[in-house]
Amino acid sequence: MPRISATCSVVAIPGIFIVTMIKPGTLFIVTVNGVVMGKTPCSIDGCTRDRASKQGWCKMHHKRWQRHGDPTYERPTVCIVDSCDRPVFGHGWCKMHHRRWERHGDPLKTLIKTGEPVARLWSSVDRGAQQSCWLWTGSTQSNGYGYMKVNRKTVMVHRYVFETARGPIPETYTIDHVCHDPKRCDGGVDCPHRRCCNPDHLKAVPPGDNNTRDRCISRNGQKTHCKRGHAFTPDNTRIYKSGSRACRRCAAILAHERYLKRKKDQA
Repeated sequence: MPRISATCSVVAIPGIFIVTMIKPGTLFIVTVNGVVMGKTPCSIDGCTRDRASKQGWCKMHHKRWQRHGDPTYERPTVCIVDSCDRPVFGHGWCKMHHRRWERHGDPLKTLIKTGEPVARLWSSVDRGAQQSCWLWTGSTQSNGYGYMKVNRKTVMVHRYVFETARGPIPETYTIDHVCHDPKRCDGGVDCPHRRCCNPDHLKAVPPGDNNTRDRCISRNGQKTHCKRGHAFTPDNTRIYKSGSRACRRCAAILAHERYLKRKKDQA
């Protein structure tokens, strides 16, 4: 077939086709009965791309049909998991559900227990007799205390138990495990009483009262001088909210040493 120049608008081929020029370099070949045989727009409404398949679709809509079975398929913008409104990250899922699918093969599988916080709490507590300790069997921090997630926030289990059973904790107060006996237990990270969740064994006390019951802390509290020999007098002792203390003269010495080191580095 001869190439049509940009100046031609209509060329007739007797007995077979009517060839119409729409724009320079593009041919639209139409048979006598009106069936399109050449380069024509995609048959999907609103699509101006060239037809690239025998179904009458462009390459994009044909790929959608091959992948999803529907040429008009539109990728979702919100996670397809019910009740999840996060944006799509991949495969129709948000980043969280996509990571779960990568790790476990199921976008809904999670190692974190779901449900009401109180129900999740007691499902991880080994409750024995009323007088014995109810030990937390879930995750623990490096200091030996249990923790859990409540409304996407990390809370200490023994504090959450106290608030659930007894009410709010007074400001600056800590929760003391009255089941802990310094004479029988050395305390520390391995102390089993730190995992106790029995409400009868929990008591809200000032920070100082809680620290004196710990053997390690009470031993330090009995010291009258710091490691540099400075006396723990009222004027030389700084008391923190946690109940711990520090020597003011030692703090001044360390600050002066840092100042001299900084001046030396700048010289």
